[in-house]
Amino acid sequence: SSGINAEYGRISQALARLRFSEEVNKGDVEEALRLLNESKDVDTVKEATVESERELEEIRDIIIDMINNSDMDSIEIEYLIKRLEEIGHSEEILRKAITTYEKESIWLIDETGKNLILV
Repeated sequence: SSGINAEYGRISQALARLRFSEEVNKGDVEEALRLLNESKDVDTVKEATVESERELEEIRDIIIDMINNSDMDSIEIEYLIKRLEEIGHSEEILRKAITTYEKESIWLIDETGKNLILV
């Protein structure tokens, strides 16, 4: 808490100096609060992005393992949806993973749109 107050104080003072003033005014404090809150929002978005990327990678690895551990070179997307939902992944994130890694040529979708084929 005192660290956060010190941060607000330093930023408020820096904003005052930018105005060539030795005194911090209410506007400096409000702007310092706004800037710190913005930076926390950015950090939250970055953390969510990293977590999403980790989940995509986890899904990629699961799919590759499923195909490699079968005697097939492809797998039905509906089957993947069912299996991944059983272990806590949403259909939405699965479809995002399919699109992401199809663009990276890890796999492709067959002409029917129903099967994923490992490249």
